[in-house]
Amino acid sequence: MLGRRDPQIKLADVDEWWKAISPQTVWGRIREWVGQHFRDEDFAAWYSTTGRPSIPPTYILTLVLLQFRQGWSDRQAVEEAQFDDRVKFALGVSRSPEITCDHSTLCKYRARFLDKDLGRALLRQTLADAQAAGLLGDAEDLVDSFMVAGAAARQGTLTLIRQAVRLVLAEMEDAGFPFPALQRNDYGARSKPAIDWNDAGARDGLLQELVADSRMLSQLFQDRTGLPVSLRQALDLLDMVTEQDITTDDQGNW
Repeated sequence: MLGRRDPQIKLADVDEWWKAISPQTVWGRIREWVGQHFRDEDFAAWYSTTGRPSIPPTYILTLVLLQFRQGWSDRQAVEEAQFDDRVKFALGVSRSPEITCDHSTLCKYRARFLDKDLGRALLRQTLADAQAAGLLGDAEDLVDSFMVAGAAARQGTLTLIRQAVRLVLAEMEDAGFPFPALQRNDYGARSKPAIDWNDAGARDGLLQELVADSRMLSQLFQDRTGLPVSLRQALDLLDMVTEQDITTDDQGNW
């Protein structure tokens, strides 16, 4: 049965703790953006009309968006949602959150996005729109220079691939898998790669490295039987964001 978020103020919120978090931070921007674009009722077709109320789907969608941006593993994402006030604010819950989920619930919900064509299309569009809105950029500066320099589409694709690689690496670390040697070693950094974004050659070089790393990770786990569900889903997401906008030219370059 479809669950919905309750906007009512709770006893734990009488001190108005959320006023310490600026709406202009990424936490406030994501909260506002999700509220403008999604309602729990939009997902009603995914649920039965009887039974216990589910975790509100907009809660999980927001958590998936935050997880993708921050490169958290499932366990990290659930922990942040439980203990970080900024994340609670972005999720639209009380300081003593009335809504929580464990990592297995996060896996099950995300599977709906990755297993069905309609869900995959929704997730792909959500990530693309969130990136275009400046919500998934690596820099904390939400009004970044590339957004007005004509290179937003290209950098958006690069950022999505980089964030997806970061998420796979987080899940690998959580599961105890060693990291392979990758083309780039800056996936843990919050800032954008230090290249000249006005130089087409530099952007193309970054693209070659990111796609190479993405495909190396995919090949490393070509047989995904027996992998933790969260790692398998992170790899599926990596495949999705890498392949959606990437083609190969006559010289074999991406």
